[in-house]
Amino acid sequence: MCINTSFFIQLYKYEEAERVFKEMSNDKWTIVYMLNALLAQEENEKARELVDKNISLPPKSEADAIILRNSITLFPPEDALKNLENANDFFHQTGSTFRLATIDTNKGLVFLCQGELEDASRVLHRALNRMKSIGSREIFQSQFNLAIKFALSNDFDKAIGLLEDASHSVPAALLLDKVKIEMSISIFKLMSSKINTSEAIDHMRKLLPHIRGIKMPYLRKVIEHNIDTLSHNENYNTKNIEMFFANEGNTSLYMPIKYRDMTLVLLSSVHWRY
Repeated sequence: MCINTSFFIQLYKYEEAERVFKEMSNDKWTIVYMLNALLAQEENEKARELVDKNISLPPKSEADAIILRNSITLFPPEDALKNLENANDFFHQTGSTFRLATIDTNKGLVFLCQGELEDASRVLHRALNRMKSIGSREIFQSQFNLAIKFALSNDFDKAIGLLEDASHSVPAALLLDKVKIEMSISIFKLMSSKINTSEAIDHMRKLLPHIRGIKMPYLRKVIEHNIDTLSHNENYNTKNIEMFFANEGNTSLYMPIKYRDMTLVLLSSVHWRY
């Protein structure tokens, strides 16, 4: 039953996953899958309540450690890093290279939120090397976050190159991750004058149909924000998204980046599926 639930979540089929939850026993793996589905649907209050009721420090099982790893966007950066260190210690004991790489990818996200670009680069390169060593296609997530680091450092050629690598790495079933990558490529090409504003808007508009009917609100929200911002839509209220922005006190997938006098938004990549 747990395998079925994980399968539905990775295919973004959250309603099917929720149906399966109700048939499962209330063990820690059930909590992991429930948490993942809530996070993907941006039900953060429910997700935090679930974590608070089930968190274990230090972790006593693999599921405990994964809950700590997956829930970083529910905590301020300092607390998120402490939780990741606890999970990291557990996975060192179990000797899982893959799990350690996922911890590094999520650490990189937290450091990006804090503006600690050197620390982000260090752990993301380590994540990338660990994923390479085991031949995992999940390498796309460390490639993605490292691309954001280079973009925030104004090195758009390296950022685009990493995103193109990530696009080749991402499994075919993870269509929405592909959409997120393609959106970021459009933004970085715009910011490096490889395409113009109209072309960037057109590219992003063509991405929207790929998320039709799927409950993943943050992806649609960010693409629409970037389109409205670049289109100078006077009716668009930026406060609807600014409250979610990553900063020193907020661990978030919403990564703001300045372009001229505008604030565009990237979506960083987080390991939370399993």
